Amino acid sequence: MKIYTGYYANMKMYREKGLCLIAISLGVPPWAPGLPNMRSLNPLKNMLKMEREEYEPMYNAILKGLDCKELVAKLEVISGGKDVVLLCFEKPTDFCHRQLVAAWLTENGYEAGEFFIAVKLADTRPVKKKPQQMELF
Repeated sequence: MKIYTGYYANMKMYREKGLCLIAISLGVPPWAPGLPNMRSLNPLKNMLKMEREEYEPMYNAILKGLDCKELVAKLEVISGGKDVVLLCFEKPTDFCHRQLVAAWLTENGYEAGEFFIAVKLADTRPVKKKPQQMELF
């Protein structure tokens, strides 16, 4: 099972890729009812208005209190062994707690990262050039 992070706006594409979607945000968007939510990875409500400098150590303390192996085992049960994408609201270019989750998972021996970045790095196939159309005149 591979673990990715991503954001809600790309849910349709993640589903098309066969990924199991799991929320890690306090709430989920109205177009995603019934999405499983890994509550242990949710930030605390009071953290949502914090600056990154204050937020990051507080969220890392939450992660430190979790058993990574146990969490990954739960993800595997929820996903049925399929690759998962842990979802939140922020765009990949914006700071988000899912970046901290990916770093924590990686530090604990489980490779994780933003879906687009991980897929782009893994896609090392040579690009085939399209044949050029010859001119008739």
